[in-house]
Amino acid sequence: MVNIGFIGCHKISQVCLEKICELALEYDDHIKTVFNLTPNEGSKHSYYDDFNSLQKKYDFPLNFVIDVSDKENIQKMLDSKLDVLFIIGWHRIVPQSVLDVAKIKLGIHSSLLPKERGSSPINWQIIRGDTIGGVTLFHLTTGVDSGPIVDQEQYSIDENDDVKTVYSKAIDSSINLLEKNWHDIHNLNPICIPQNESN
Repeated sequence: MVNIGFIGCHKISQVCLEKICELALEYDDHIKTVFNLTPNEGSKHSYYDDFNSLQKKYDFPLNFVIDVSDKENIQKMLDSKLDVLFIIGWHRIVPQSVLDVAKIKLGIHSSLLPKERGSSPINWQIIRGDTIGGVTLFHLTTGVDSGPIVDQEQYSIDENDDVKTVYSKAIDSSINLLEKNWHDIHNLNPICIPQNESN
């Protein structure tokens, strides 16, 4: 049994959280706490999703916050005794105090890291006319998308693609990565490959 926490606020967060809930049921793991932005704060961000429909379906504790690193939110995570914390589709980098609440901290970034660290990678792929995109499941650090890689999946970007269609491809690939790597995550032993800083 693995205790899981989740932080996110976007559409990709919602889809990944649903997959994590499904996998947790299959492996007898437990979603102990979930954090999202308050609806008022979330309305300032694109593709915001409040997770309410998922909460009704899977009955996990759902917390709406402005700053996940507030002392009371840190305490909620510590009280949950988290083995794994996912941060997927959050609007800012979290401090070490948040990362310290779990043994393993994982995120998903919509690029083939170390390429395109930072914000809006899909937008930049389209602006540059890239023909290959992808997503990376990786270990979180306080750096900008700089932690060791667990796994990656690439996809083609076609001439007729736009941000919406590439975002949809990124979501599908993210689900694939979670499913493919859940056995290792469940055993608290996900792959850990340092990023090549020269790239």
